[in-house]
Amino acid sequence: MAVVVRGALLGLLWWVLTEGDSPGWYYGVVSGAAALVLSLRLSPPTAPGGHYVSRAGNTVRLLLWFLVHSVLGGIDVSRRILARRVDVVPEVQRHPLRLEPGHQRQVALAMVSLMPGTLMVSMEENTALIHVLDSRIRVAENWDALQRRIAAAAGAPLLGGGSDRQDGSEEPPAAPRGGTP
Repeated sequence: MAVVVRGALLGLLWWVLTEGDSPGWYYGVVSGAAALVLSLRLSPPTAPGGHYVSRAGNTVRLLLWFLVHSVLGGIDVSRRILARRVDVVPEVQRHPLRLEPGHQRQVALAMVSLMPGTLMVSMEENTALIHVLDSRIRVAENWDALQRRIAAAAGAPLLGGGSDRQDGSEEPPAAPRGGTP
């Protein structure tokens, strides 16, 4: 069933990208088949049930959370930089990596670098070194929330204990303080 669904989605994607242009169908078959094989290799199907629906919902929540934090962070960075007196206290901080090594960890490291106010510097064992535009930004809370949401979207546990809510949401919701990432 997963093969059929993924194949149909890839075929639909090809049709949309080519605007329904039929002369390119053979390219679509070859590239769609290659994408399907790669998809099945990177994310093998699991037992049927609500697992895909749950992961899809968690992925949507992750993307919305990331979008909101990126916009709010961009506004915060702009406000700080465009002020008459630049209000920043930059530093490099260490934050624990609680995601399994591999794709999930790489996604988290890439996403934190795309969020305004933070930049991934390097990684040591199970620690991320993150450059922060302002040390008053709640990087630790946002980093933990990002890792929880990625783990929930991947359907994987976090390393090192702590609360692992299925939806990746924060527990309990943090009260807003200061800036955003």
